[in-house]
Amino acid sequence: MAKERRHLPGTNTRFLKQLEQASELADLGSGPSELRVFVPGTPAADAVLFIYVAAEHVKIPANGNHRLYADLPPAADWVADISGGSGSIAAALLAGQSDGAFDFPMGDVYLAPGDTLVITAPATADTSIGDIAFTLQLEPADPSEMPGPIVAGGGNYGVIGML
Repeated sequence: MAKERRHLPGTNTRFLKQLEQASELADLGSGPSELRVFVPGTPAADAVLFIYVAAEHVKIPANGNHRLYADLPPAADWVADISGGSGSIAAALLAGQSDGAFDFPMGDVYLAPGDTLVITAPATADTSIGDIAFTLQLEPADPSEMPGPIVAGGGNYGVIGML
């Protein structure tokens, strides 16, 4: 017999199901995986939307199969910052529409165990946007092939440091 799930009074079952499916990281194994994030509602200005701490060596390919979607589109361009200890390493852009894109100006991003990835809302809130979903493709990274420490802005790849 399946275990019955209990919900707090007044909670939305659909929302809880989405939340359960969101923000998950599948076992990387030997192939690509996805990091999925769902941000319910409208984010405040400069709100931290998500923090990820790597459990193993991973690569976020700059030209990976990433997705960005807002159920309620922004009124104007909406750009979330994706950063690590060395500063901004990517941006998530919704150009006044529901479907968006990612920009990785330094190329592929490598994370070692313990490295962090932080997604932050823009400094100016957009009250039109709502229910945002991010999906980033992750790939296993061989520690021997990971780039060494770099000075911010150097090289053609990003390395996230500890926050």
